[in-house]
Amino acid sequence: MTLSKSLSAKCLTLIFVISGLIGCTYPASSYSIVGLSAASQKIDADLRSVNVFMDKGADSDLPEPLYEWQSALHDAINRSMVFNDDSSRKVDISVYIAKLKKLSGVSTVTSIEARYDIIECKSGRILFSKSFSSSGIVTFGEASNGNYRIQESVCRAVKSNISQFLNRLNGFNGQL
Repeated sequence: MTLSKSLSAKCLTLIFVISGLIGCTYPASSYSIVGLSAASQKIDADLRSVNVFMDKGADSDLPEPLYEWQSALHDAINRSMVFNDDSSRKVDISVYIAKLKKLSGVSTVTSIEARYDIIECKSGRILFSKSFSSSGIVTFGEASNGNYRIQESVCRAVKSNISQFLNRLNGFNGQL
């Protein structure tokens, strides 16, 4: 009888722990940018590759979202159709993250600064180079889990940074 009560208590404890863990899970942050529209005019260049790096001496206190950033940027460029796939001019995009910092408290704020270079493949010449600063904010009311607030604030800052870059590209009227 005592063994049965002890086993029941352990099972009940295990159920509470599992229920608590399930209740504390949050969805994975989506780096995909919603609401993108097609570029009004395509840039006369065929995009060959997109790469994201931490800049030498970068000011960072967070895990580096390099793969997520690269995937989100590539996806956003493809969906906005800002480059002309039929162009004879081939280009690469390199993104250098100079700052990736967080401030935590009731709200978590991530600040990002990144430079986008568009490089002509044939000559290696930099056709465009500009830095963009952005931030992402997640309040305690949106998520009580601190790790999730950090992850989501990074995601929001990255999406804002990519959006600024795409908006700048749309202003080129087809030419770099």
